[in-house]
Amino acid sequence: MEEWTVNRLTSDEYDSWNQYVRSHPEGSINHTSDWLAAFGNDLYVYTLLDETHRICGGIALVKTKRYGIGGFHGLPYTALIGPLITPSTRTPRGTAHTDDLQMVQRLLTSLPKVGSYDFTVPGTTDMLPYIWNGFQTDVRYHYIAEGTYDEFMGGMAKKKKQNLKQALREVEAGNLIVEPATPENIVEMLCETRDMTGFNVPVETMQKVFRFQPKYDCVKTYAVRDSERHLLAMSYVLYTDTISSGVVSAVSNKYRNSKNFANLIVYHAMIKDALDSGRKYNFSGSVMPGIEGFFRLLGATPYPVYRVQKATNPIWFAMRAFKRFQEERKGFRVVE
Repeated sequence: MEEWTVNRLTSDEYDSWNQYVRSHPEGSINHTSDWLAAFGNDLYVYTLLDETHRICGGIALVKTKRYGIGGFHGLPYTALIGPLITPSTRTPRGTAHTDDLQMVQRLLTSLPKVGSYDFTVPGTTDMLPYIWNGFQTDVRYHYIAEGTYDEFMGGMAKKKKQNLKQALREVEAGNLIVEPATPENIVEMLCETRDMTGFNVPVETMQKVFRFQPKYDCVKTYAVRDSERHLLAMSYVLYTDTISSGVVSAVSNKYRNSKNFANLIVYHAMIKDALDSGRKYNFSGSVMPGIEGFFRLLGATPYPVYRVQKATNPIWFAMRAFKRFQEERKGFRVVE
């Protein structure tokens, strides 16, 4: 039987975890200590070591407070967070499966007791260790673009493809310009949307995220401007060796119109860069009909992710249950 050791790292040891995340097929910047540090200073970073002292898994979390209750709460702009493991290669298959379950179990049982636990993990995750530890599971979806650029274009809905070709002709003519942008402009544009629609924009949190500068290059920004240099659309992307993830996008209410398709051009640029670099592109999507419909028509593939939650504080559990009741009563209005 395999034996594993769980170690909580000190801050000067975080690099070993971050490098593991960067090369992991399901790792994202959201799993790194650099990302978590944007939300607080109370970090818990654990690595799982095998008998040869090789890292074969781990988890990184930040303890925050909500309504006075300390916990590993869900974080804004954070698509995935939770344990990562390197699947066992032992034979037979049943032995490898048992190893995988035990690795996740070791990580979960090594966490300190807090008022709330809230993880989002890939849909390929075996839920048994979470069930054993009293977690409740909800299904969400992320949309992923993968394969080659030509394959992606081949999967795009006909109308979207026509719109994109029209927009790219405007780029070729110099009427629209695609270039890098600054995070500050995204905040400004989202605040403009908030003022017009009442959409809640947590500006302070966004500024922390956009100041995020890890020790390795992993940030790209995209902007579309018209020929008069007006900003039309922007986006902020984080990437590892294997995947690019959209964090937030913004479209100018002042200058956008149905003819320039600025938002479509931004998404095209992000996806093409990722696929041409051999990475997947994760839209970090939403299940809201209007948003997921846009991703679906672009030809992206839906993949389930699991949101797993557990409350040890009765007040937090009651708040979560009431929110769940509101969601079930309201539901989403799907437009046919």
